[in-house]
Amino acid sequence: MGVFEGRALCTQTRAGRASGADLRAQAEAACSSSEAPDQVGAGARLGLADVARRALLLALFWLGLNGTDHASWILGAPVVLAAAALSAWLPGPPAPRVRWAGVPGFAAGFALRSVSGGWDVARRALGRRLDLAPGFVRFETRLPPGAPRVLFAWTVSLLPGTLVAGVEDRSLTIHALDATGGLDDDLRSLERRVAALFLPAGDEGGDAPC
Repeated sequence: MGVFEGRALCTQTRAGRASGADLRAQAEAACSSSEAPDQVGAGARLGLADVARRALLLALFWLGLNGTDHASWILGAPVVLAAAALSAWLPGPPAPRVRWAGVPGFAAGFALRSVSGGWDVARRALGRRLDLAPGFVRFETRLPPGAPRVLFAWTVSLLPGTLVAGVEDRSLTIHALDATGGLDDDLRSLERRVAALFLPAGDEGGDAPC
């Protein structure tokens, strides 16, 4: 074999290797493009689920503010939907994953505590002797940061006789009409109900924290 023939053979071999590499690259690109629609669809479904969860939390908050005033939903429904949709476009932490089984217990507990707390405030204010001992109470919550703590603070402020005056990390400063005692047990019970609304981080089911 001459020198020129040997060079020609090497050139053909290298060209064959290059064409094989090109074919492999094209095949990988085709596979990636075929998988892209599925990934986009999954992202879209996840976005809709986040909006639905945020809308539920906002609706619960609106319900706590307005109670059984059905006419308030004329304004509340579009506000809740618009706020939930807008939050999906704004940067921020991922939406919390709601544990749907905890919603009935939270709603029932909130309603019961609202009625009993309202009755207790009325009894103290309208009694012959003004049975009030207002003051500030410090409460250390065990809830994780983010939506669970925010919802807990909102709920405490919405209940009769209590108002969150300050929040510092895990510590909440709460003004109460009766700060002499017994409030800590009520707050722990409410904390457990709020915790039951959210799934722990990295979990898709199971028990709630706290």
